[in-house]
Amino acid sequence: TNTVTTQATISNVAPQVNAGSNQSAVVGASVQFAGSFSDPGLADTHTMSWDFGDGSATQGTLTPAHTYSKSGQYTVTLTVSDDDGGSNADSLTVDIIGEGPTVADISVSPSEIDEGGTIMLSGSMADDGQGMLTLSLSWGDGLTETHDFAGGTTTFSLPHTYQVVQPSGTPFDNNSIDLRLTDASGAFTTITAVVRINNVAPKVEAGADRQVLLGRSEQFTALITDQGLLDTHTGSWDFGDGTLPQDGINVAHAYESAGKYSVTVSVQDDDGGTAQDTLTVDVIALQNTFMPVIARP
Repeated sequence: TNTVTTQATISNVAPQVNAGSNQSAVVGASVQFAGSFSDPGLADTHTMSWDFGDGSATQGTLTPAHTYSKSGQYTVTLTVSDDDGGSNADSLTVDIIGEGPTVADISVSPSEIDEGGTIMLSGSMADDGQGMLTLSLSWGDGLTETHDFAGGTTTFSLPHTYQVVQPSGTPFDNNSIDLRLTDASGAFTTITAVVRINNVAPKVEAGADRQVLLGRSEQFTALITDQGLLDTHTGSWDFGDGTLPQDGINVAHAYESAGKYSVTVSVQDDDGGTAQDTLTVDVIALQNTFMPVIARP
């Protein structure tokens, strides 16, 4: 009987590794990982190690949890080794978003102004990251602004002029200023401040006293000034001759009787502020002049 001995070499195959899907979380939240691997060497034993990308690591499990203390993007690597020295690794990305910037110590100075006045809005801000901060403002009068600040900026101070009381028809308004502070990661916080804006009554000039001709139509124009540059106005003229008042800022009128008349113009802005002024009109009749006719022989 002949015996034939054959020697076979079996090569180890390293495990195939899957670290799992990319993830995102906020600073301070626990991130749960779920890695896996496969190995044709069914009898092999394995060791697992995780590198969390922030200087920390763990071993012995495919499903660790980890908490990040700073915002940023981290590469997380799972390495699996078998007992024959075979090893493979796979990585995933974790985006850690800051808890959000903070804005505080809001000050509005002065806290009460007349329309046309200017306030200074000040406050403090902070963020756990070092990226740019964006402050978006809605002043409550229909105007908005956006300001960018370099990372690490801790205070802001911004002026704003209010041209009109909103809404119309009120003598004052407790106006809301909405602030939104956003950091480079997209996290944001909001806060609201309040300023009181008082309406200021307009001023009006009826014009200089004048002399006019009986029966001739004359133009009358009210000159209005108002601190509320966006205010709208209505006007009414009383010509002192018993006729009904005429509505308008610019009107025409003809007198039917000679004499002196006190003319009053009244104006009102869209928030109820009023003003008056008067002028004197001297109405004269045009005198006819007759030249004598001299008969010649």
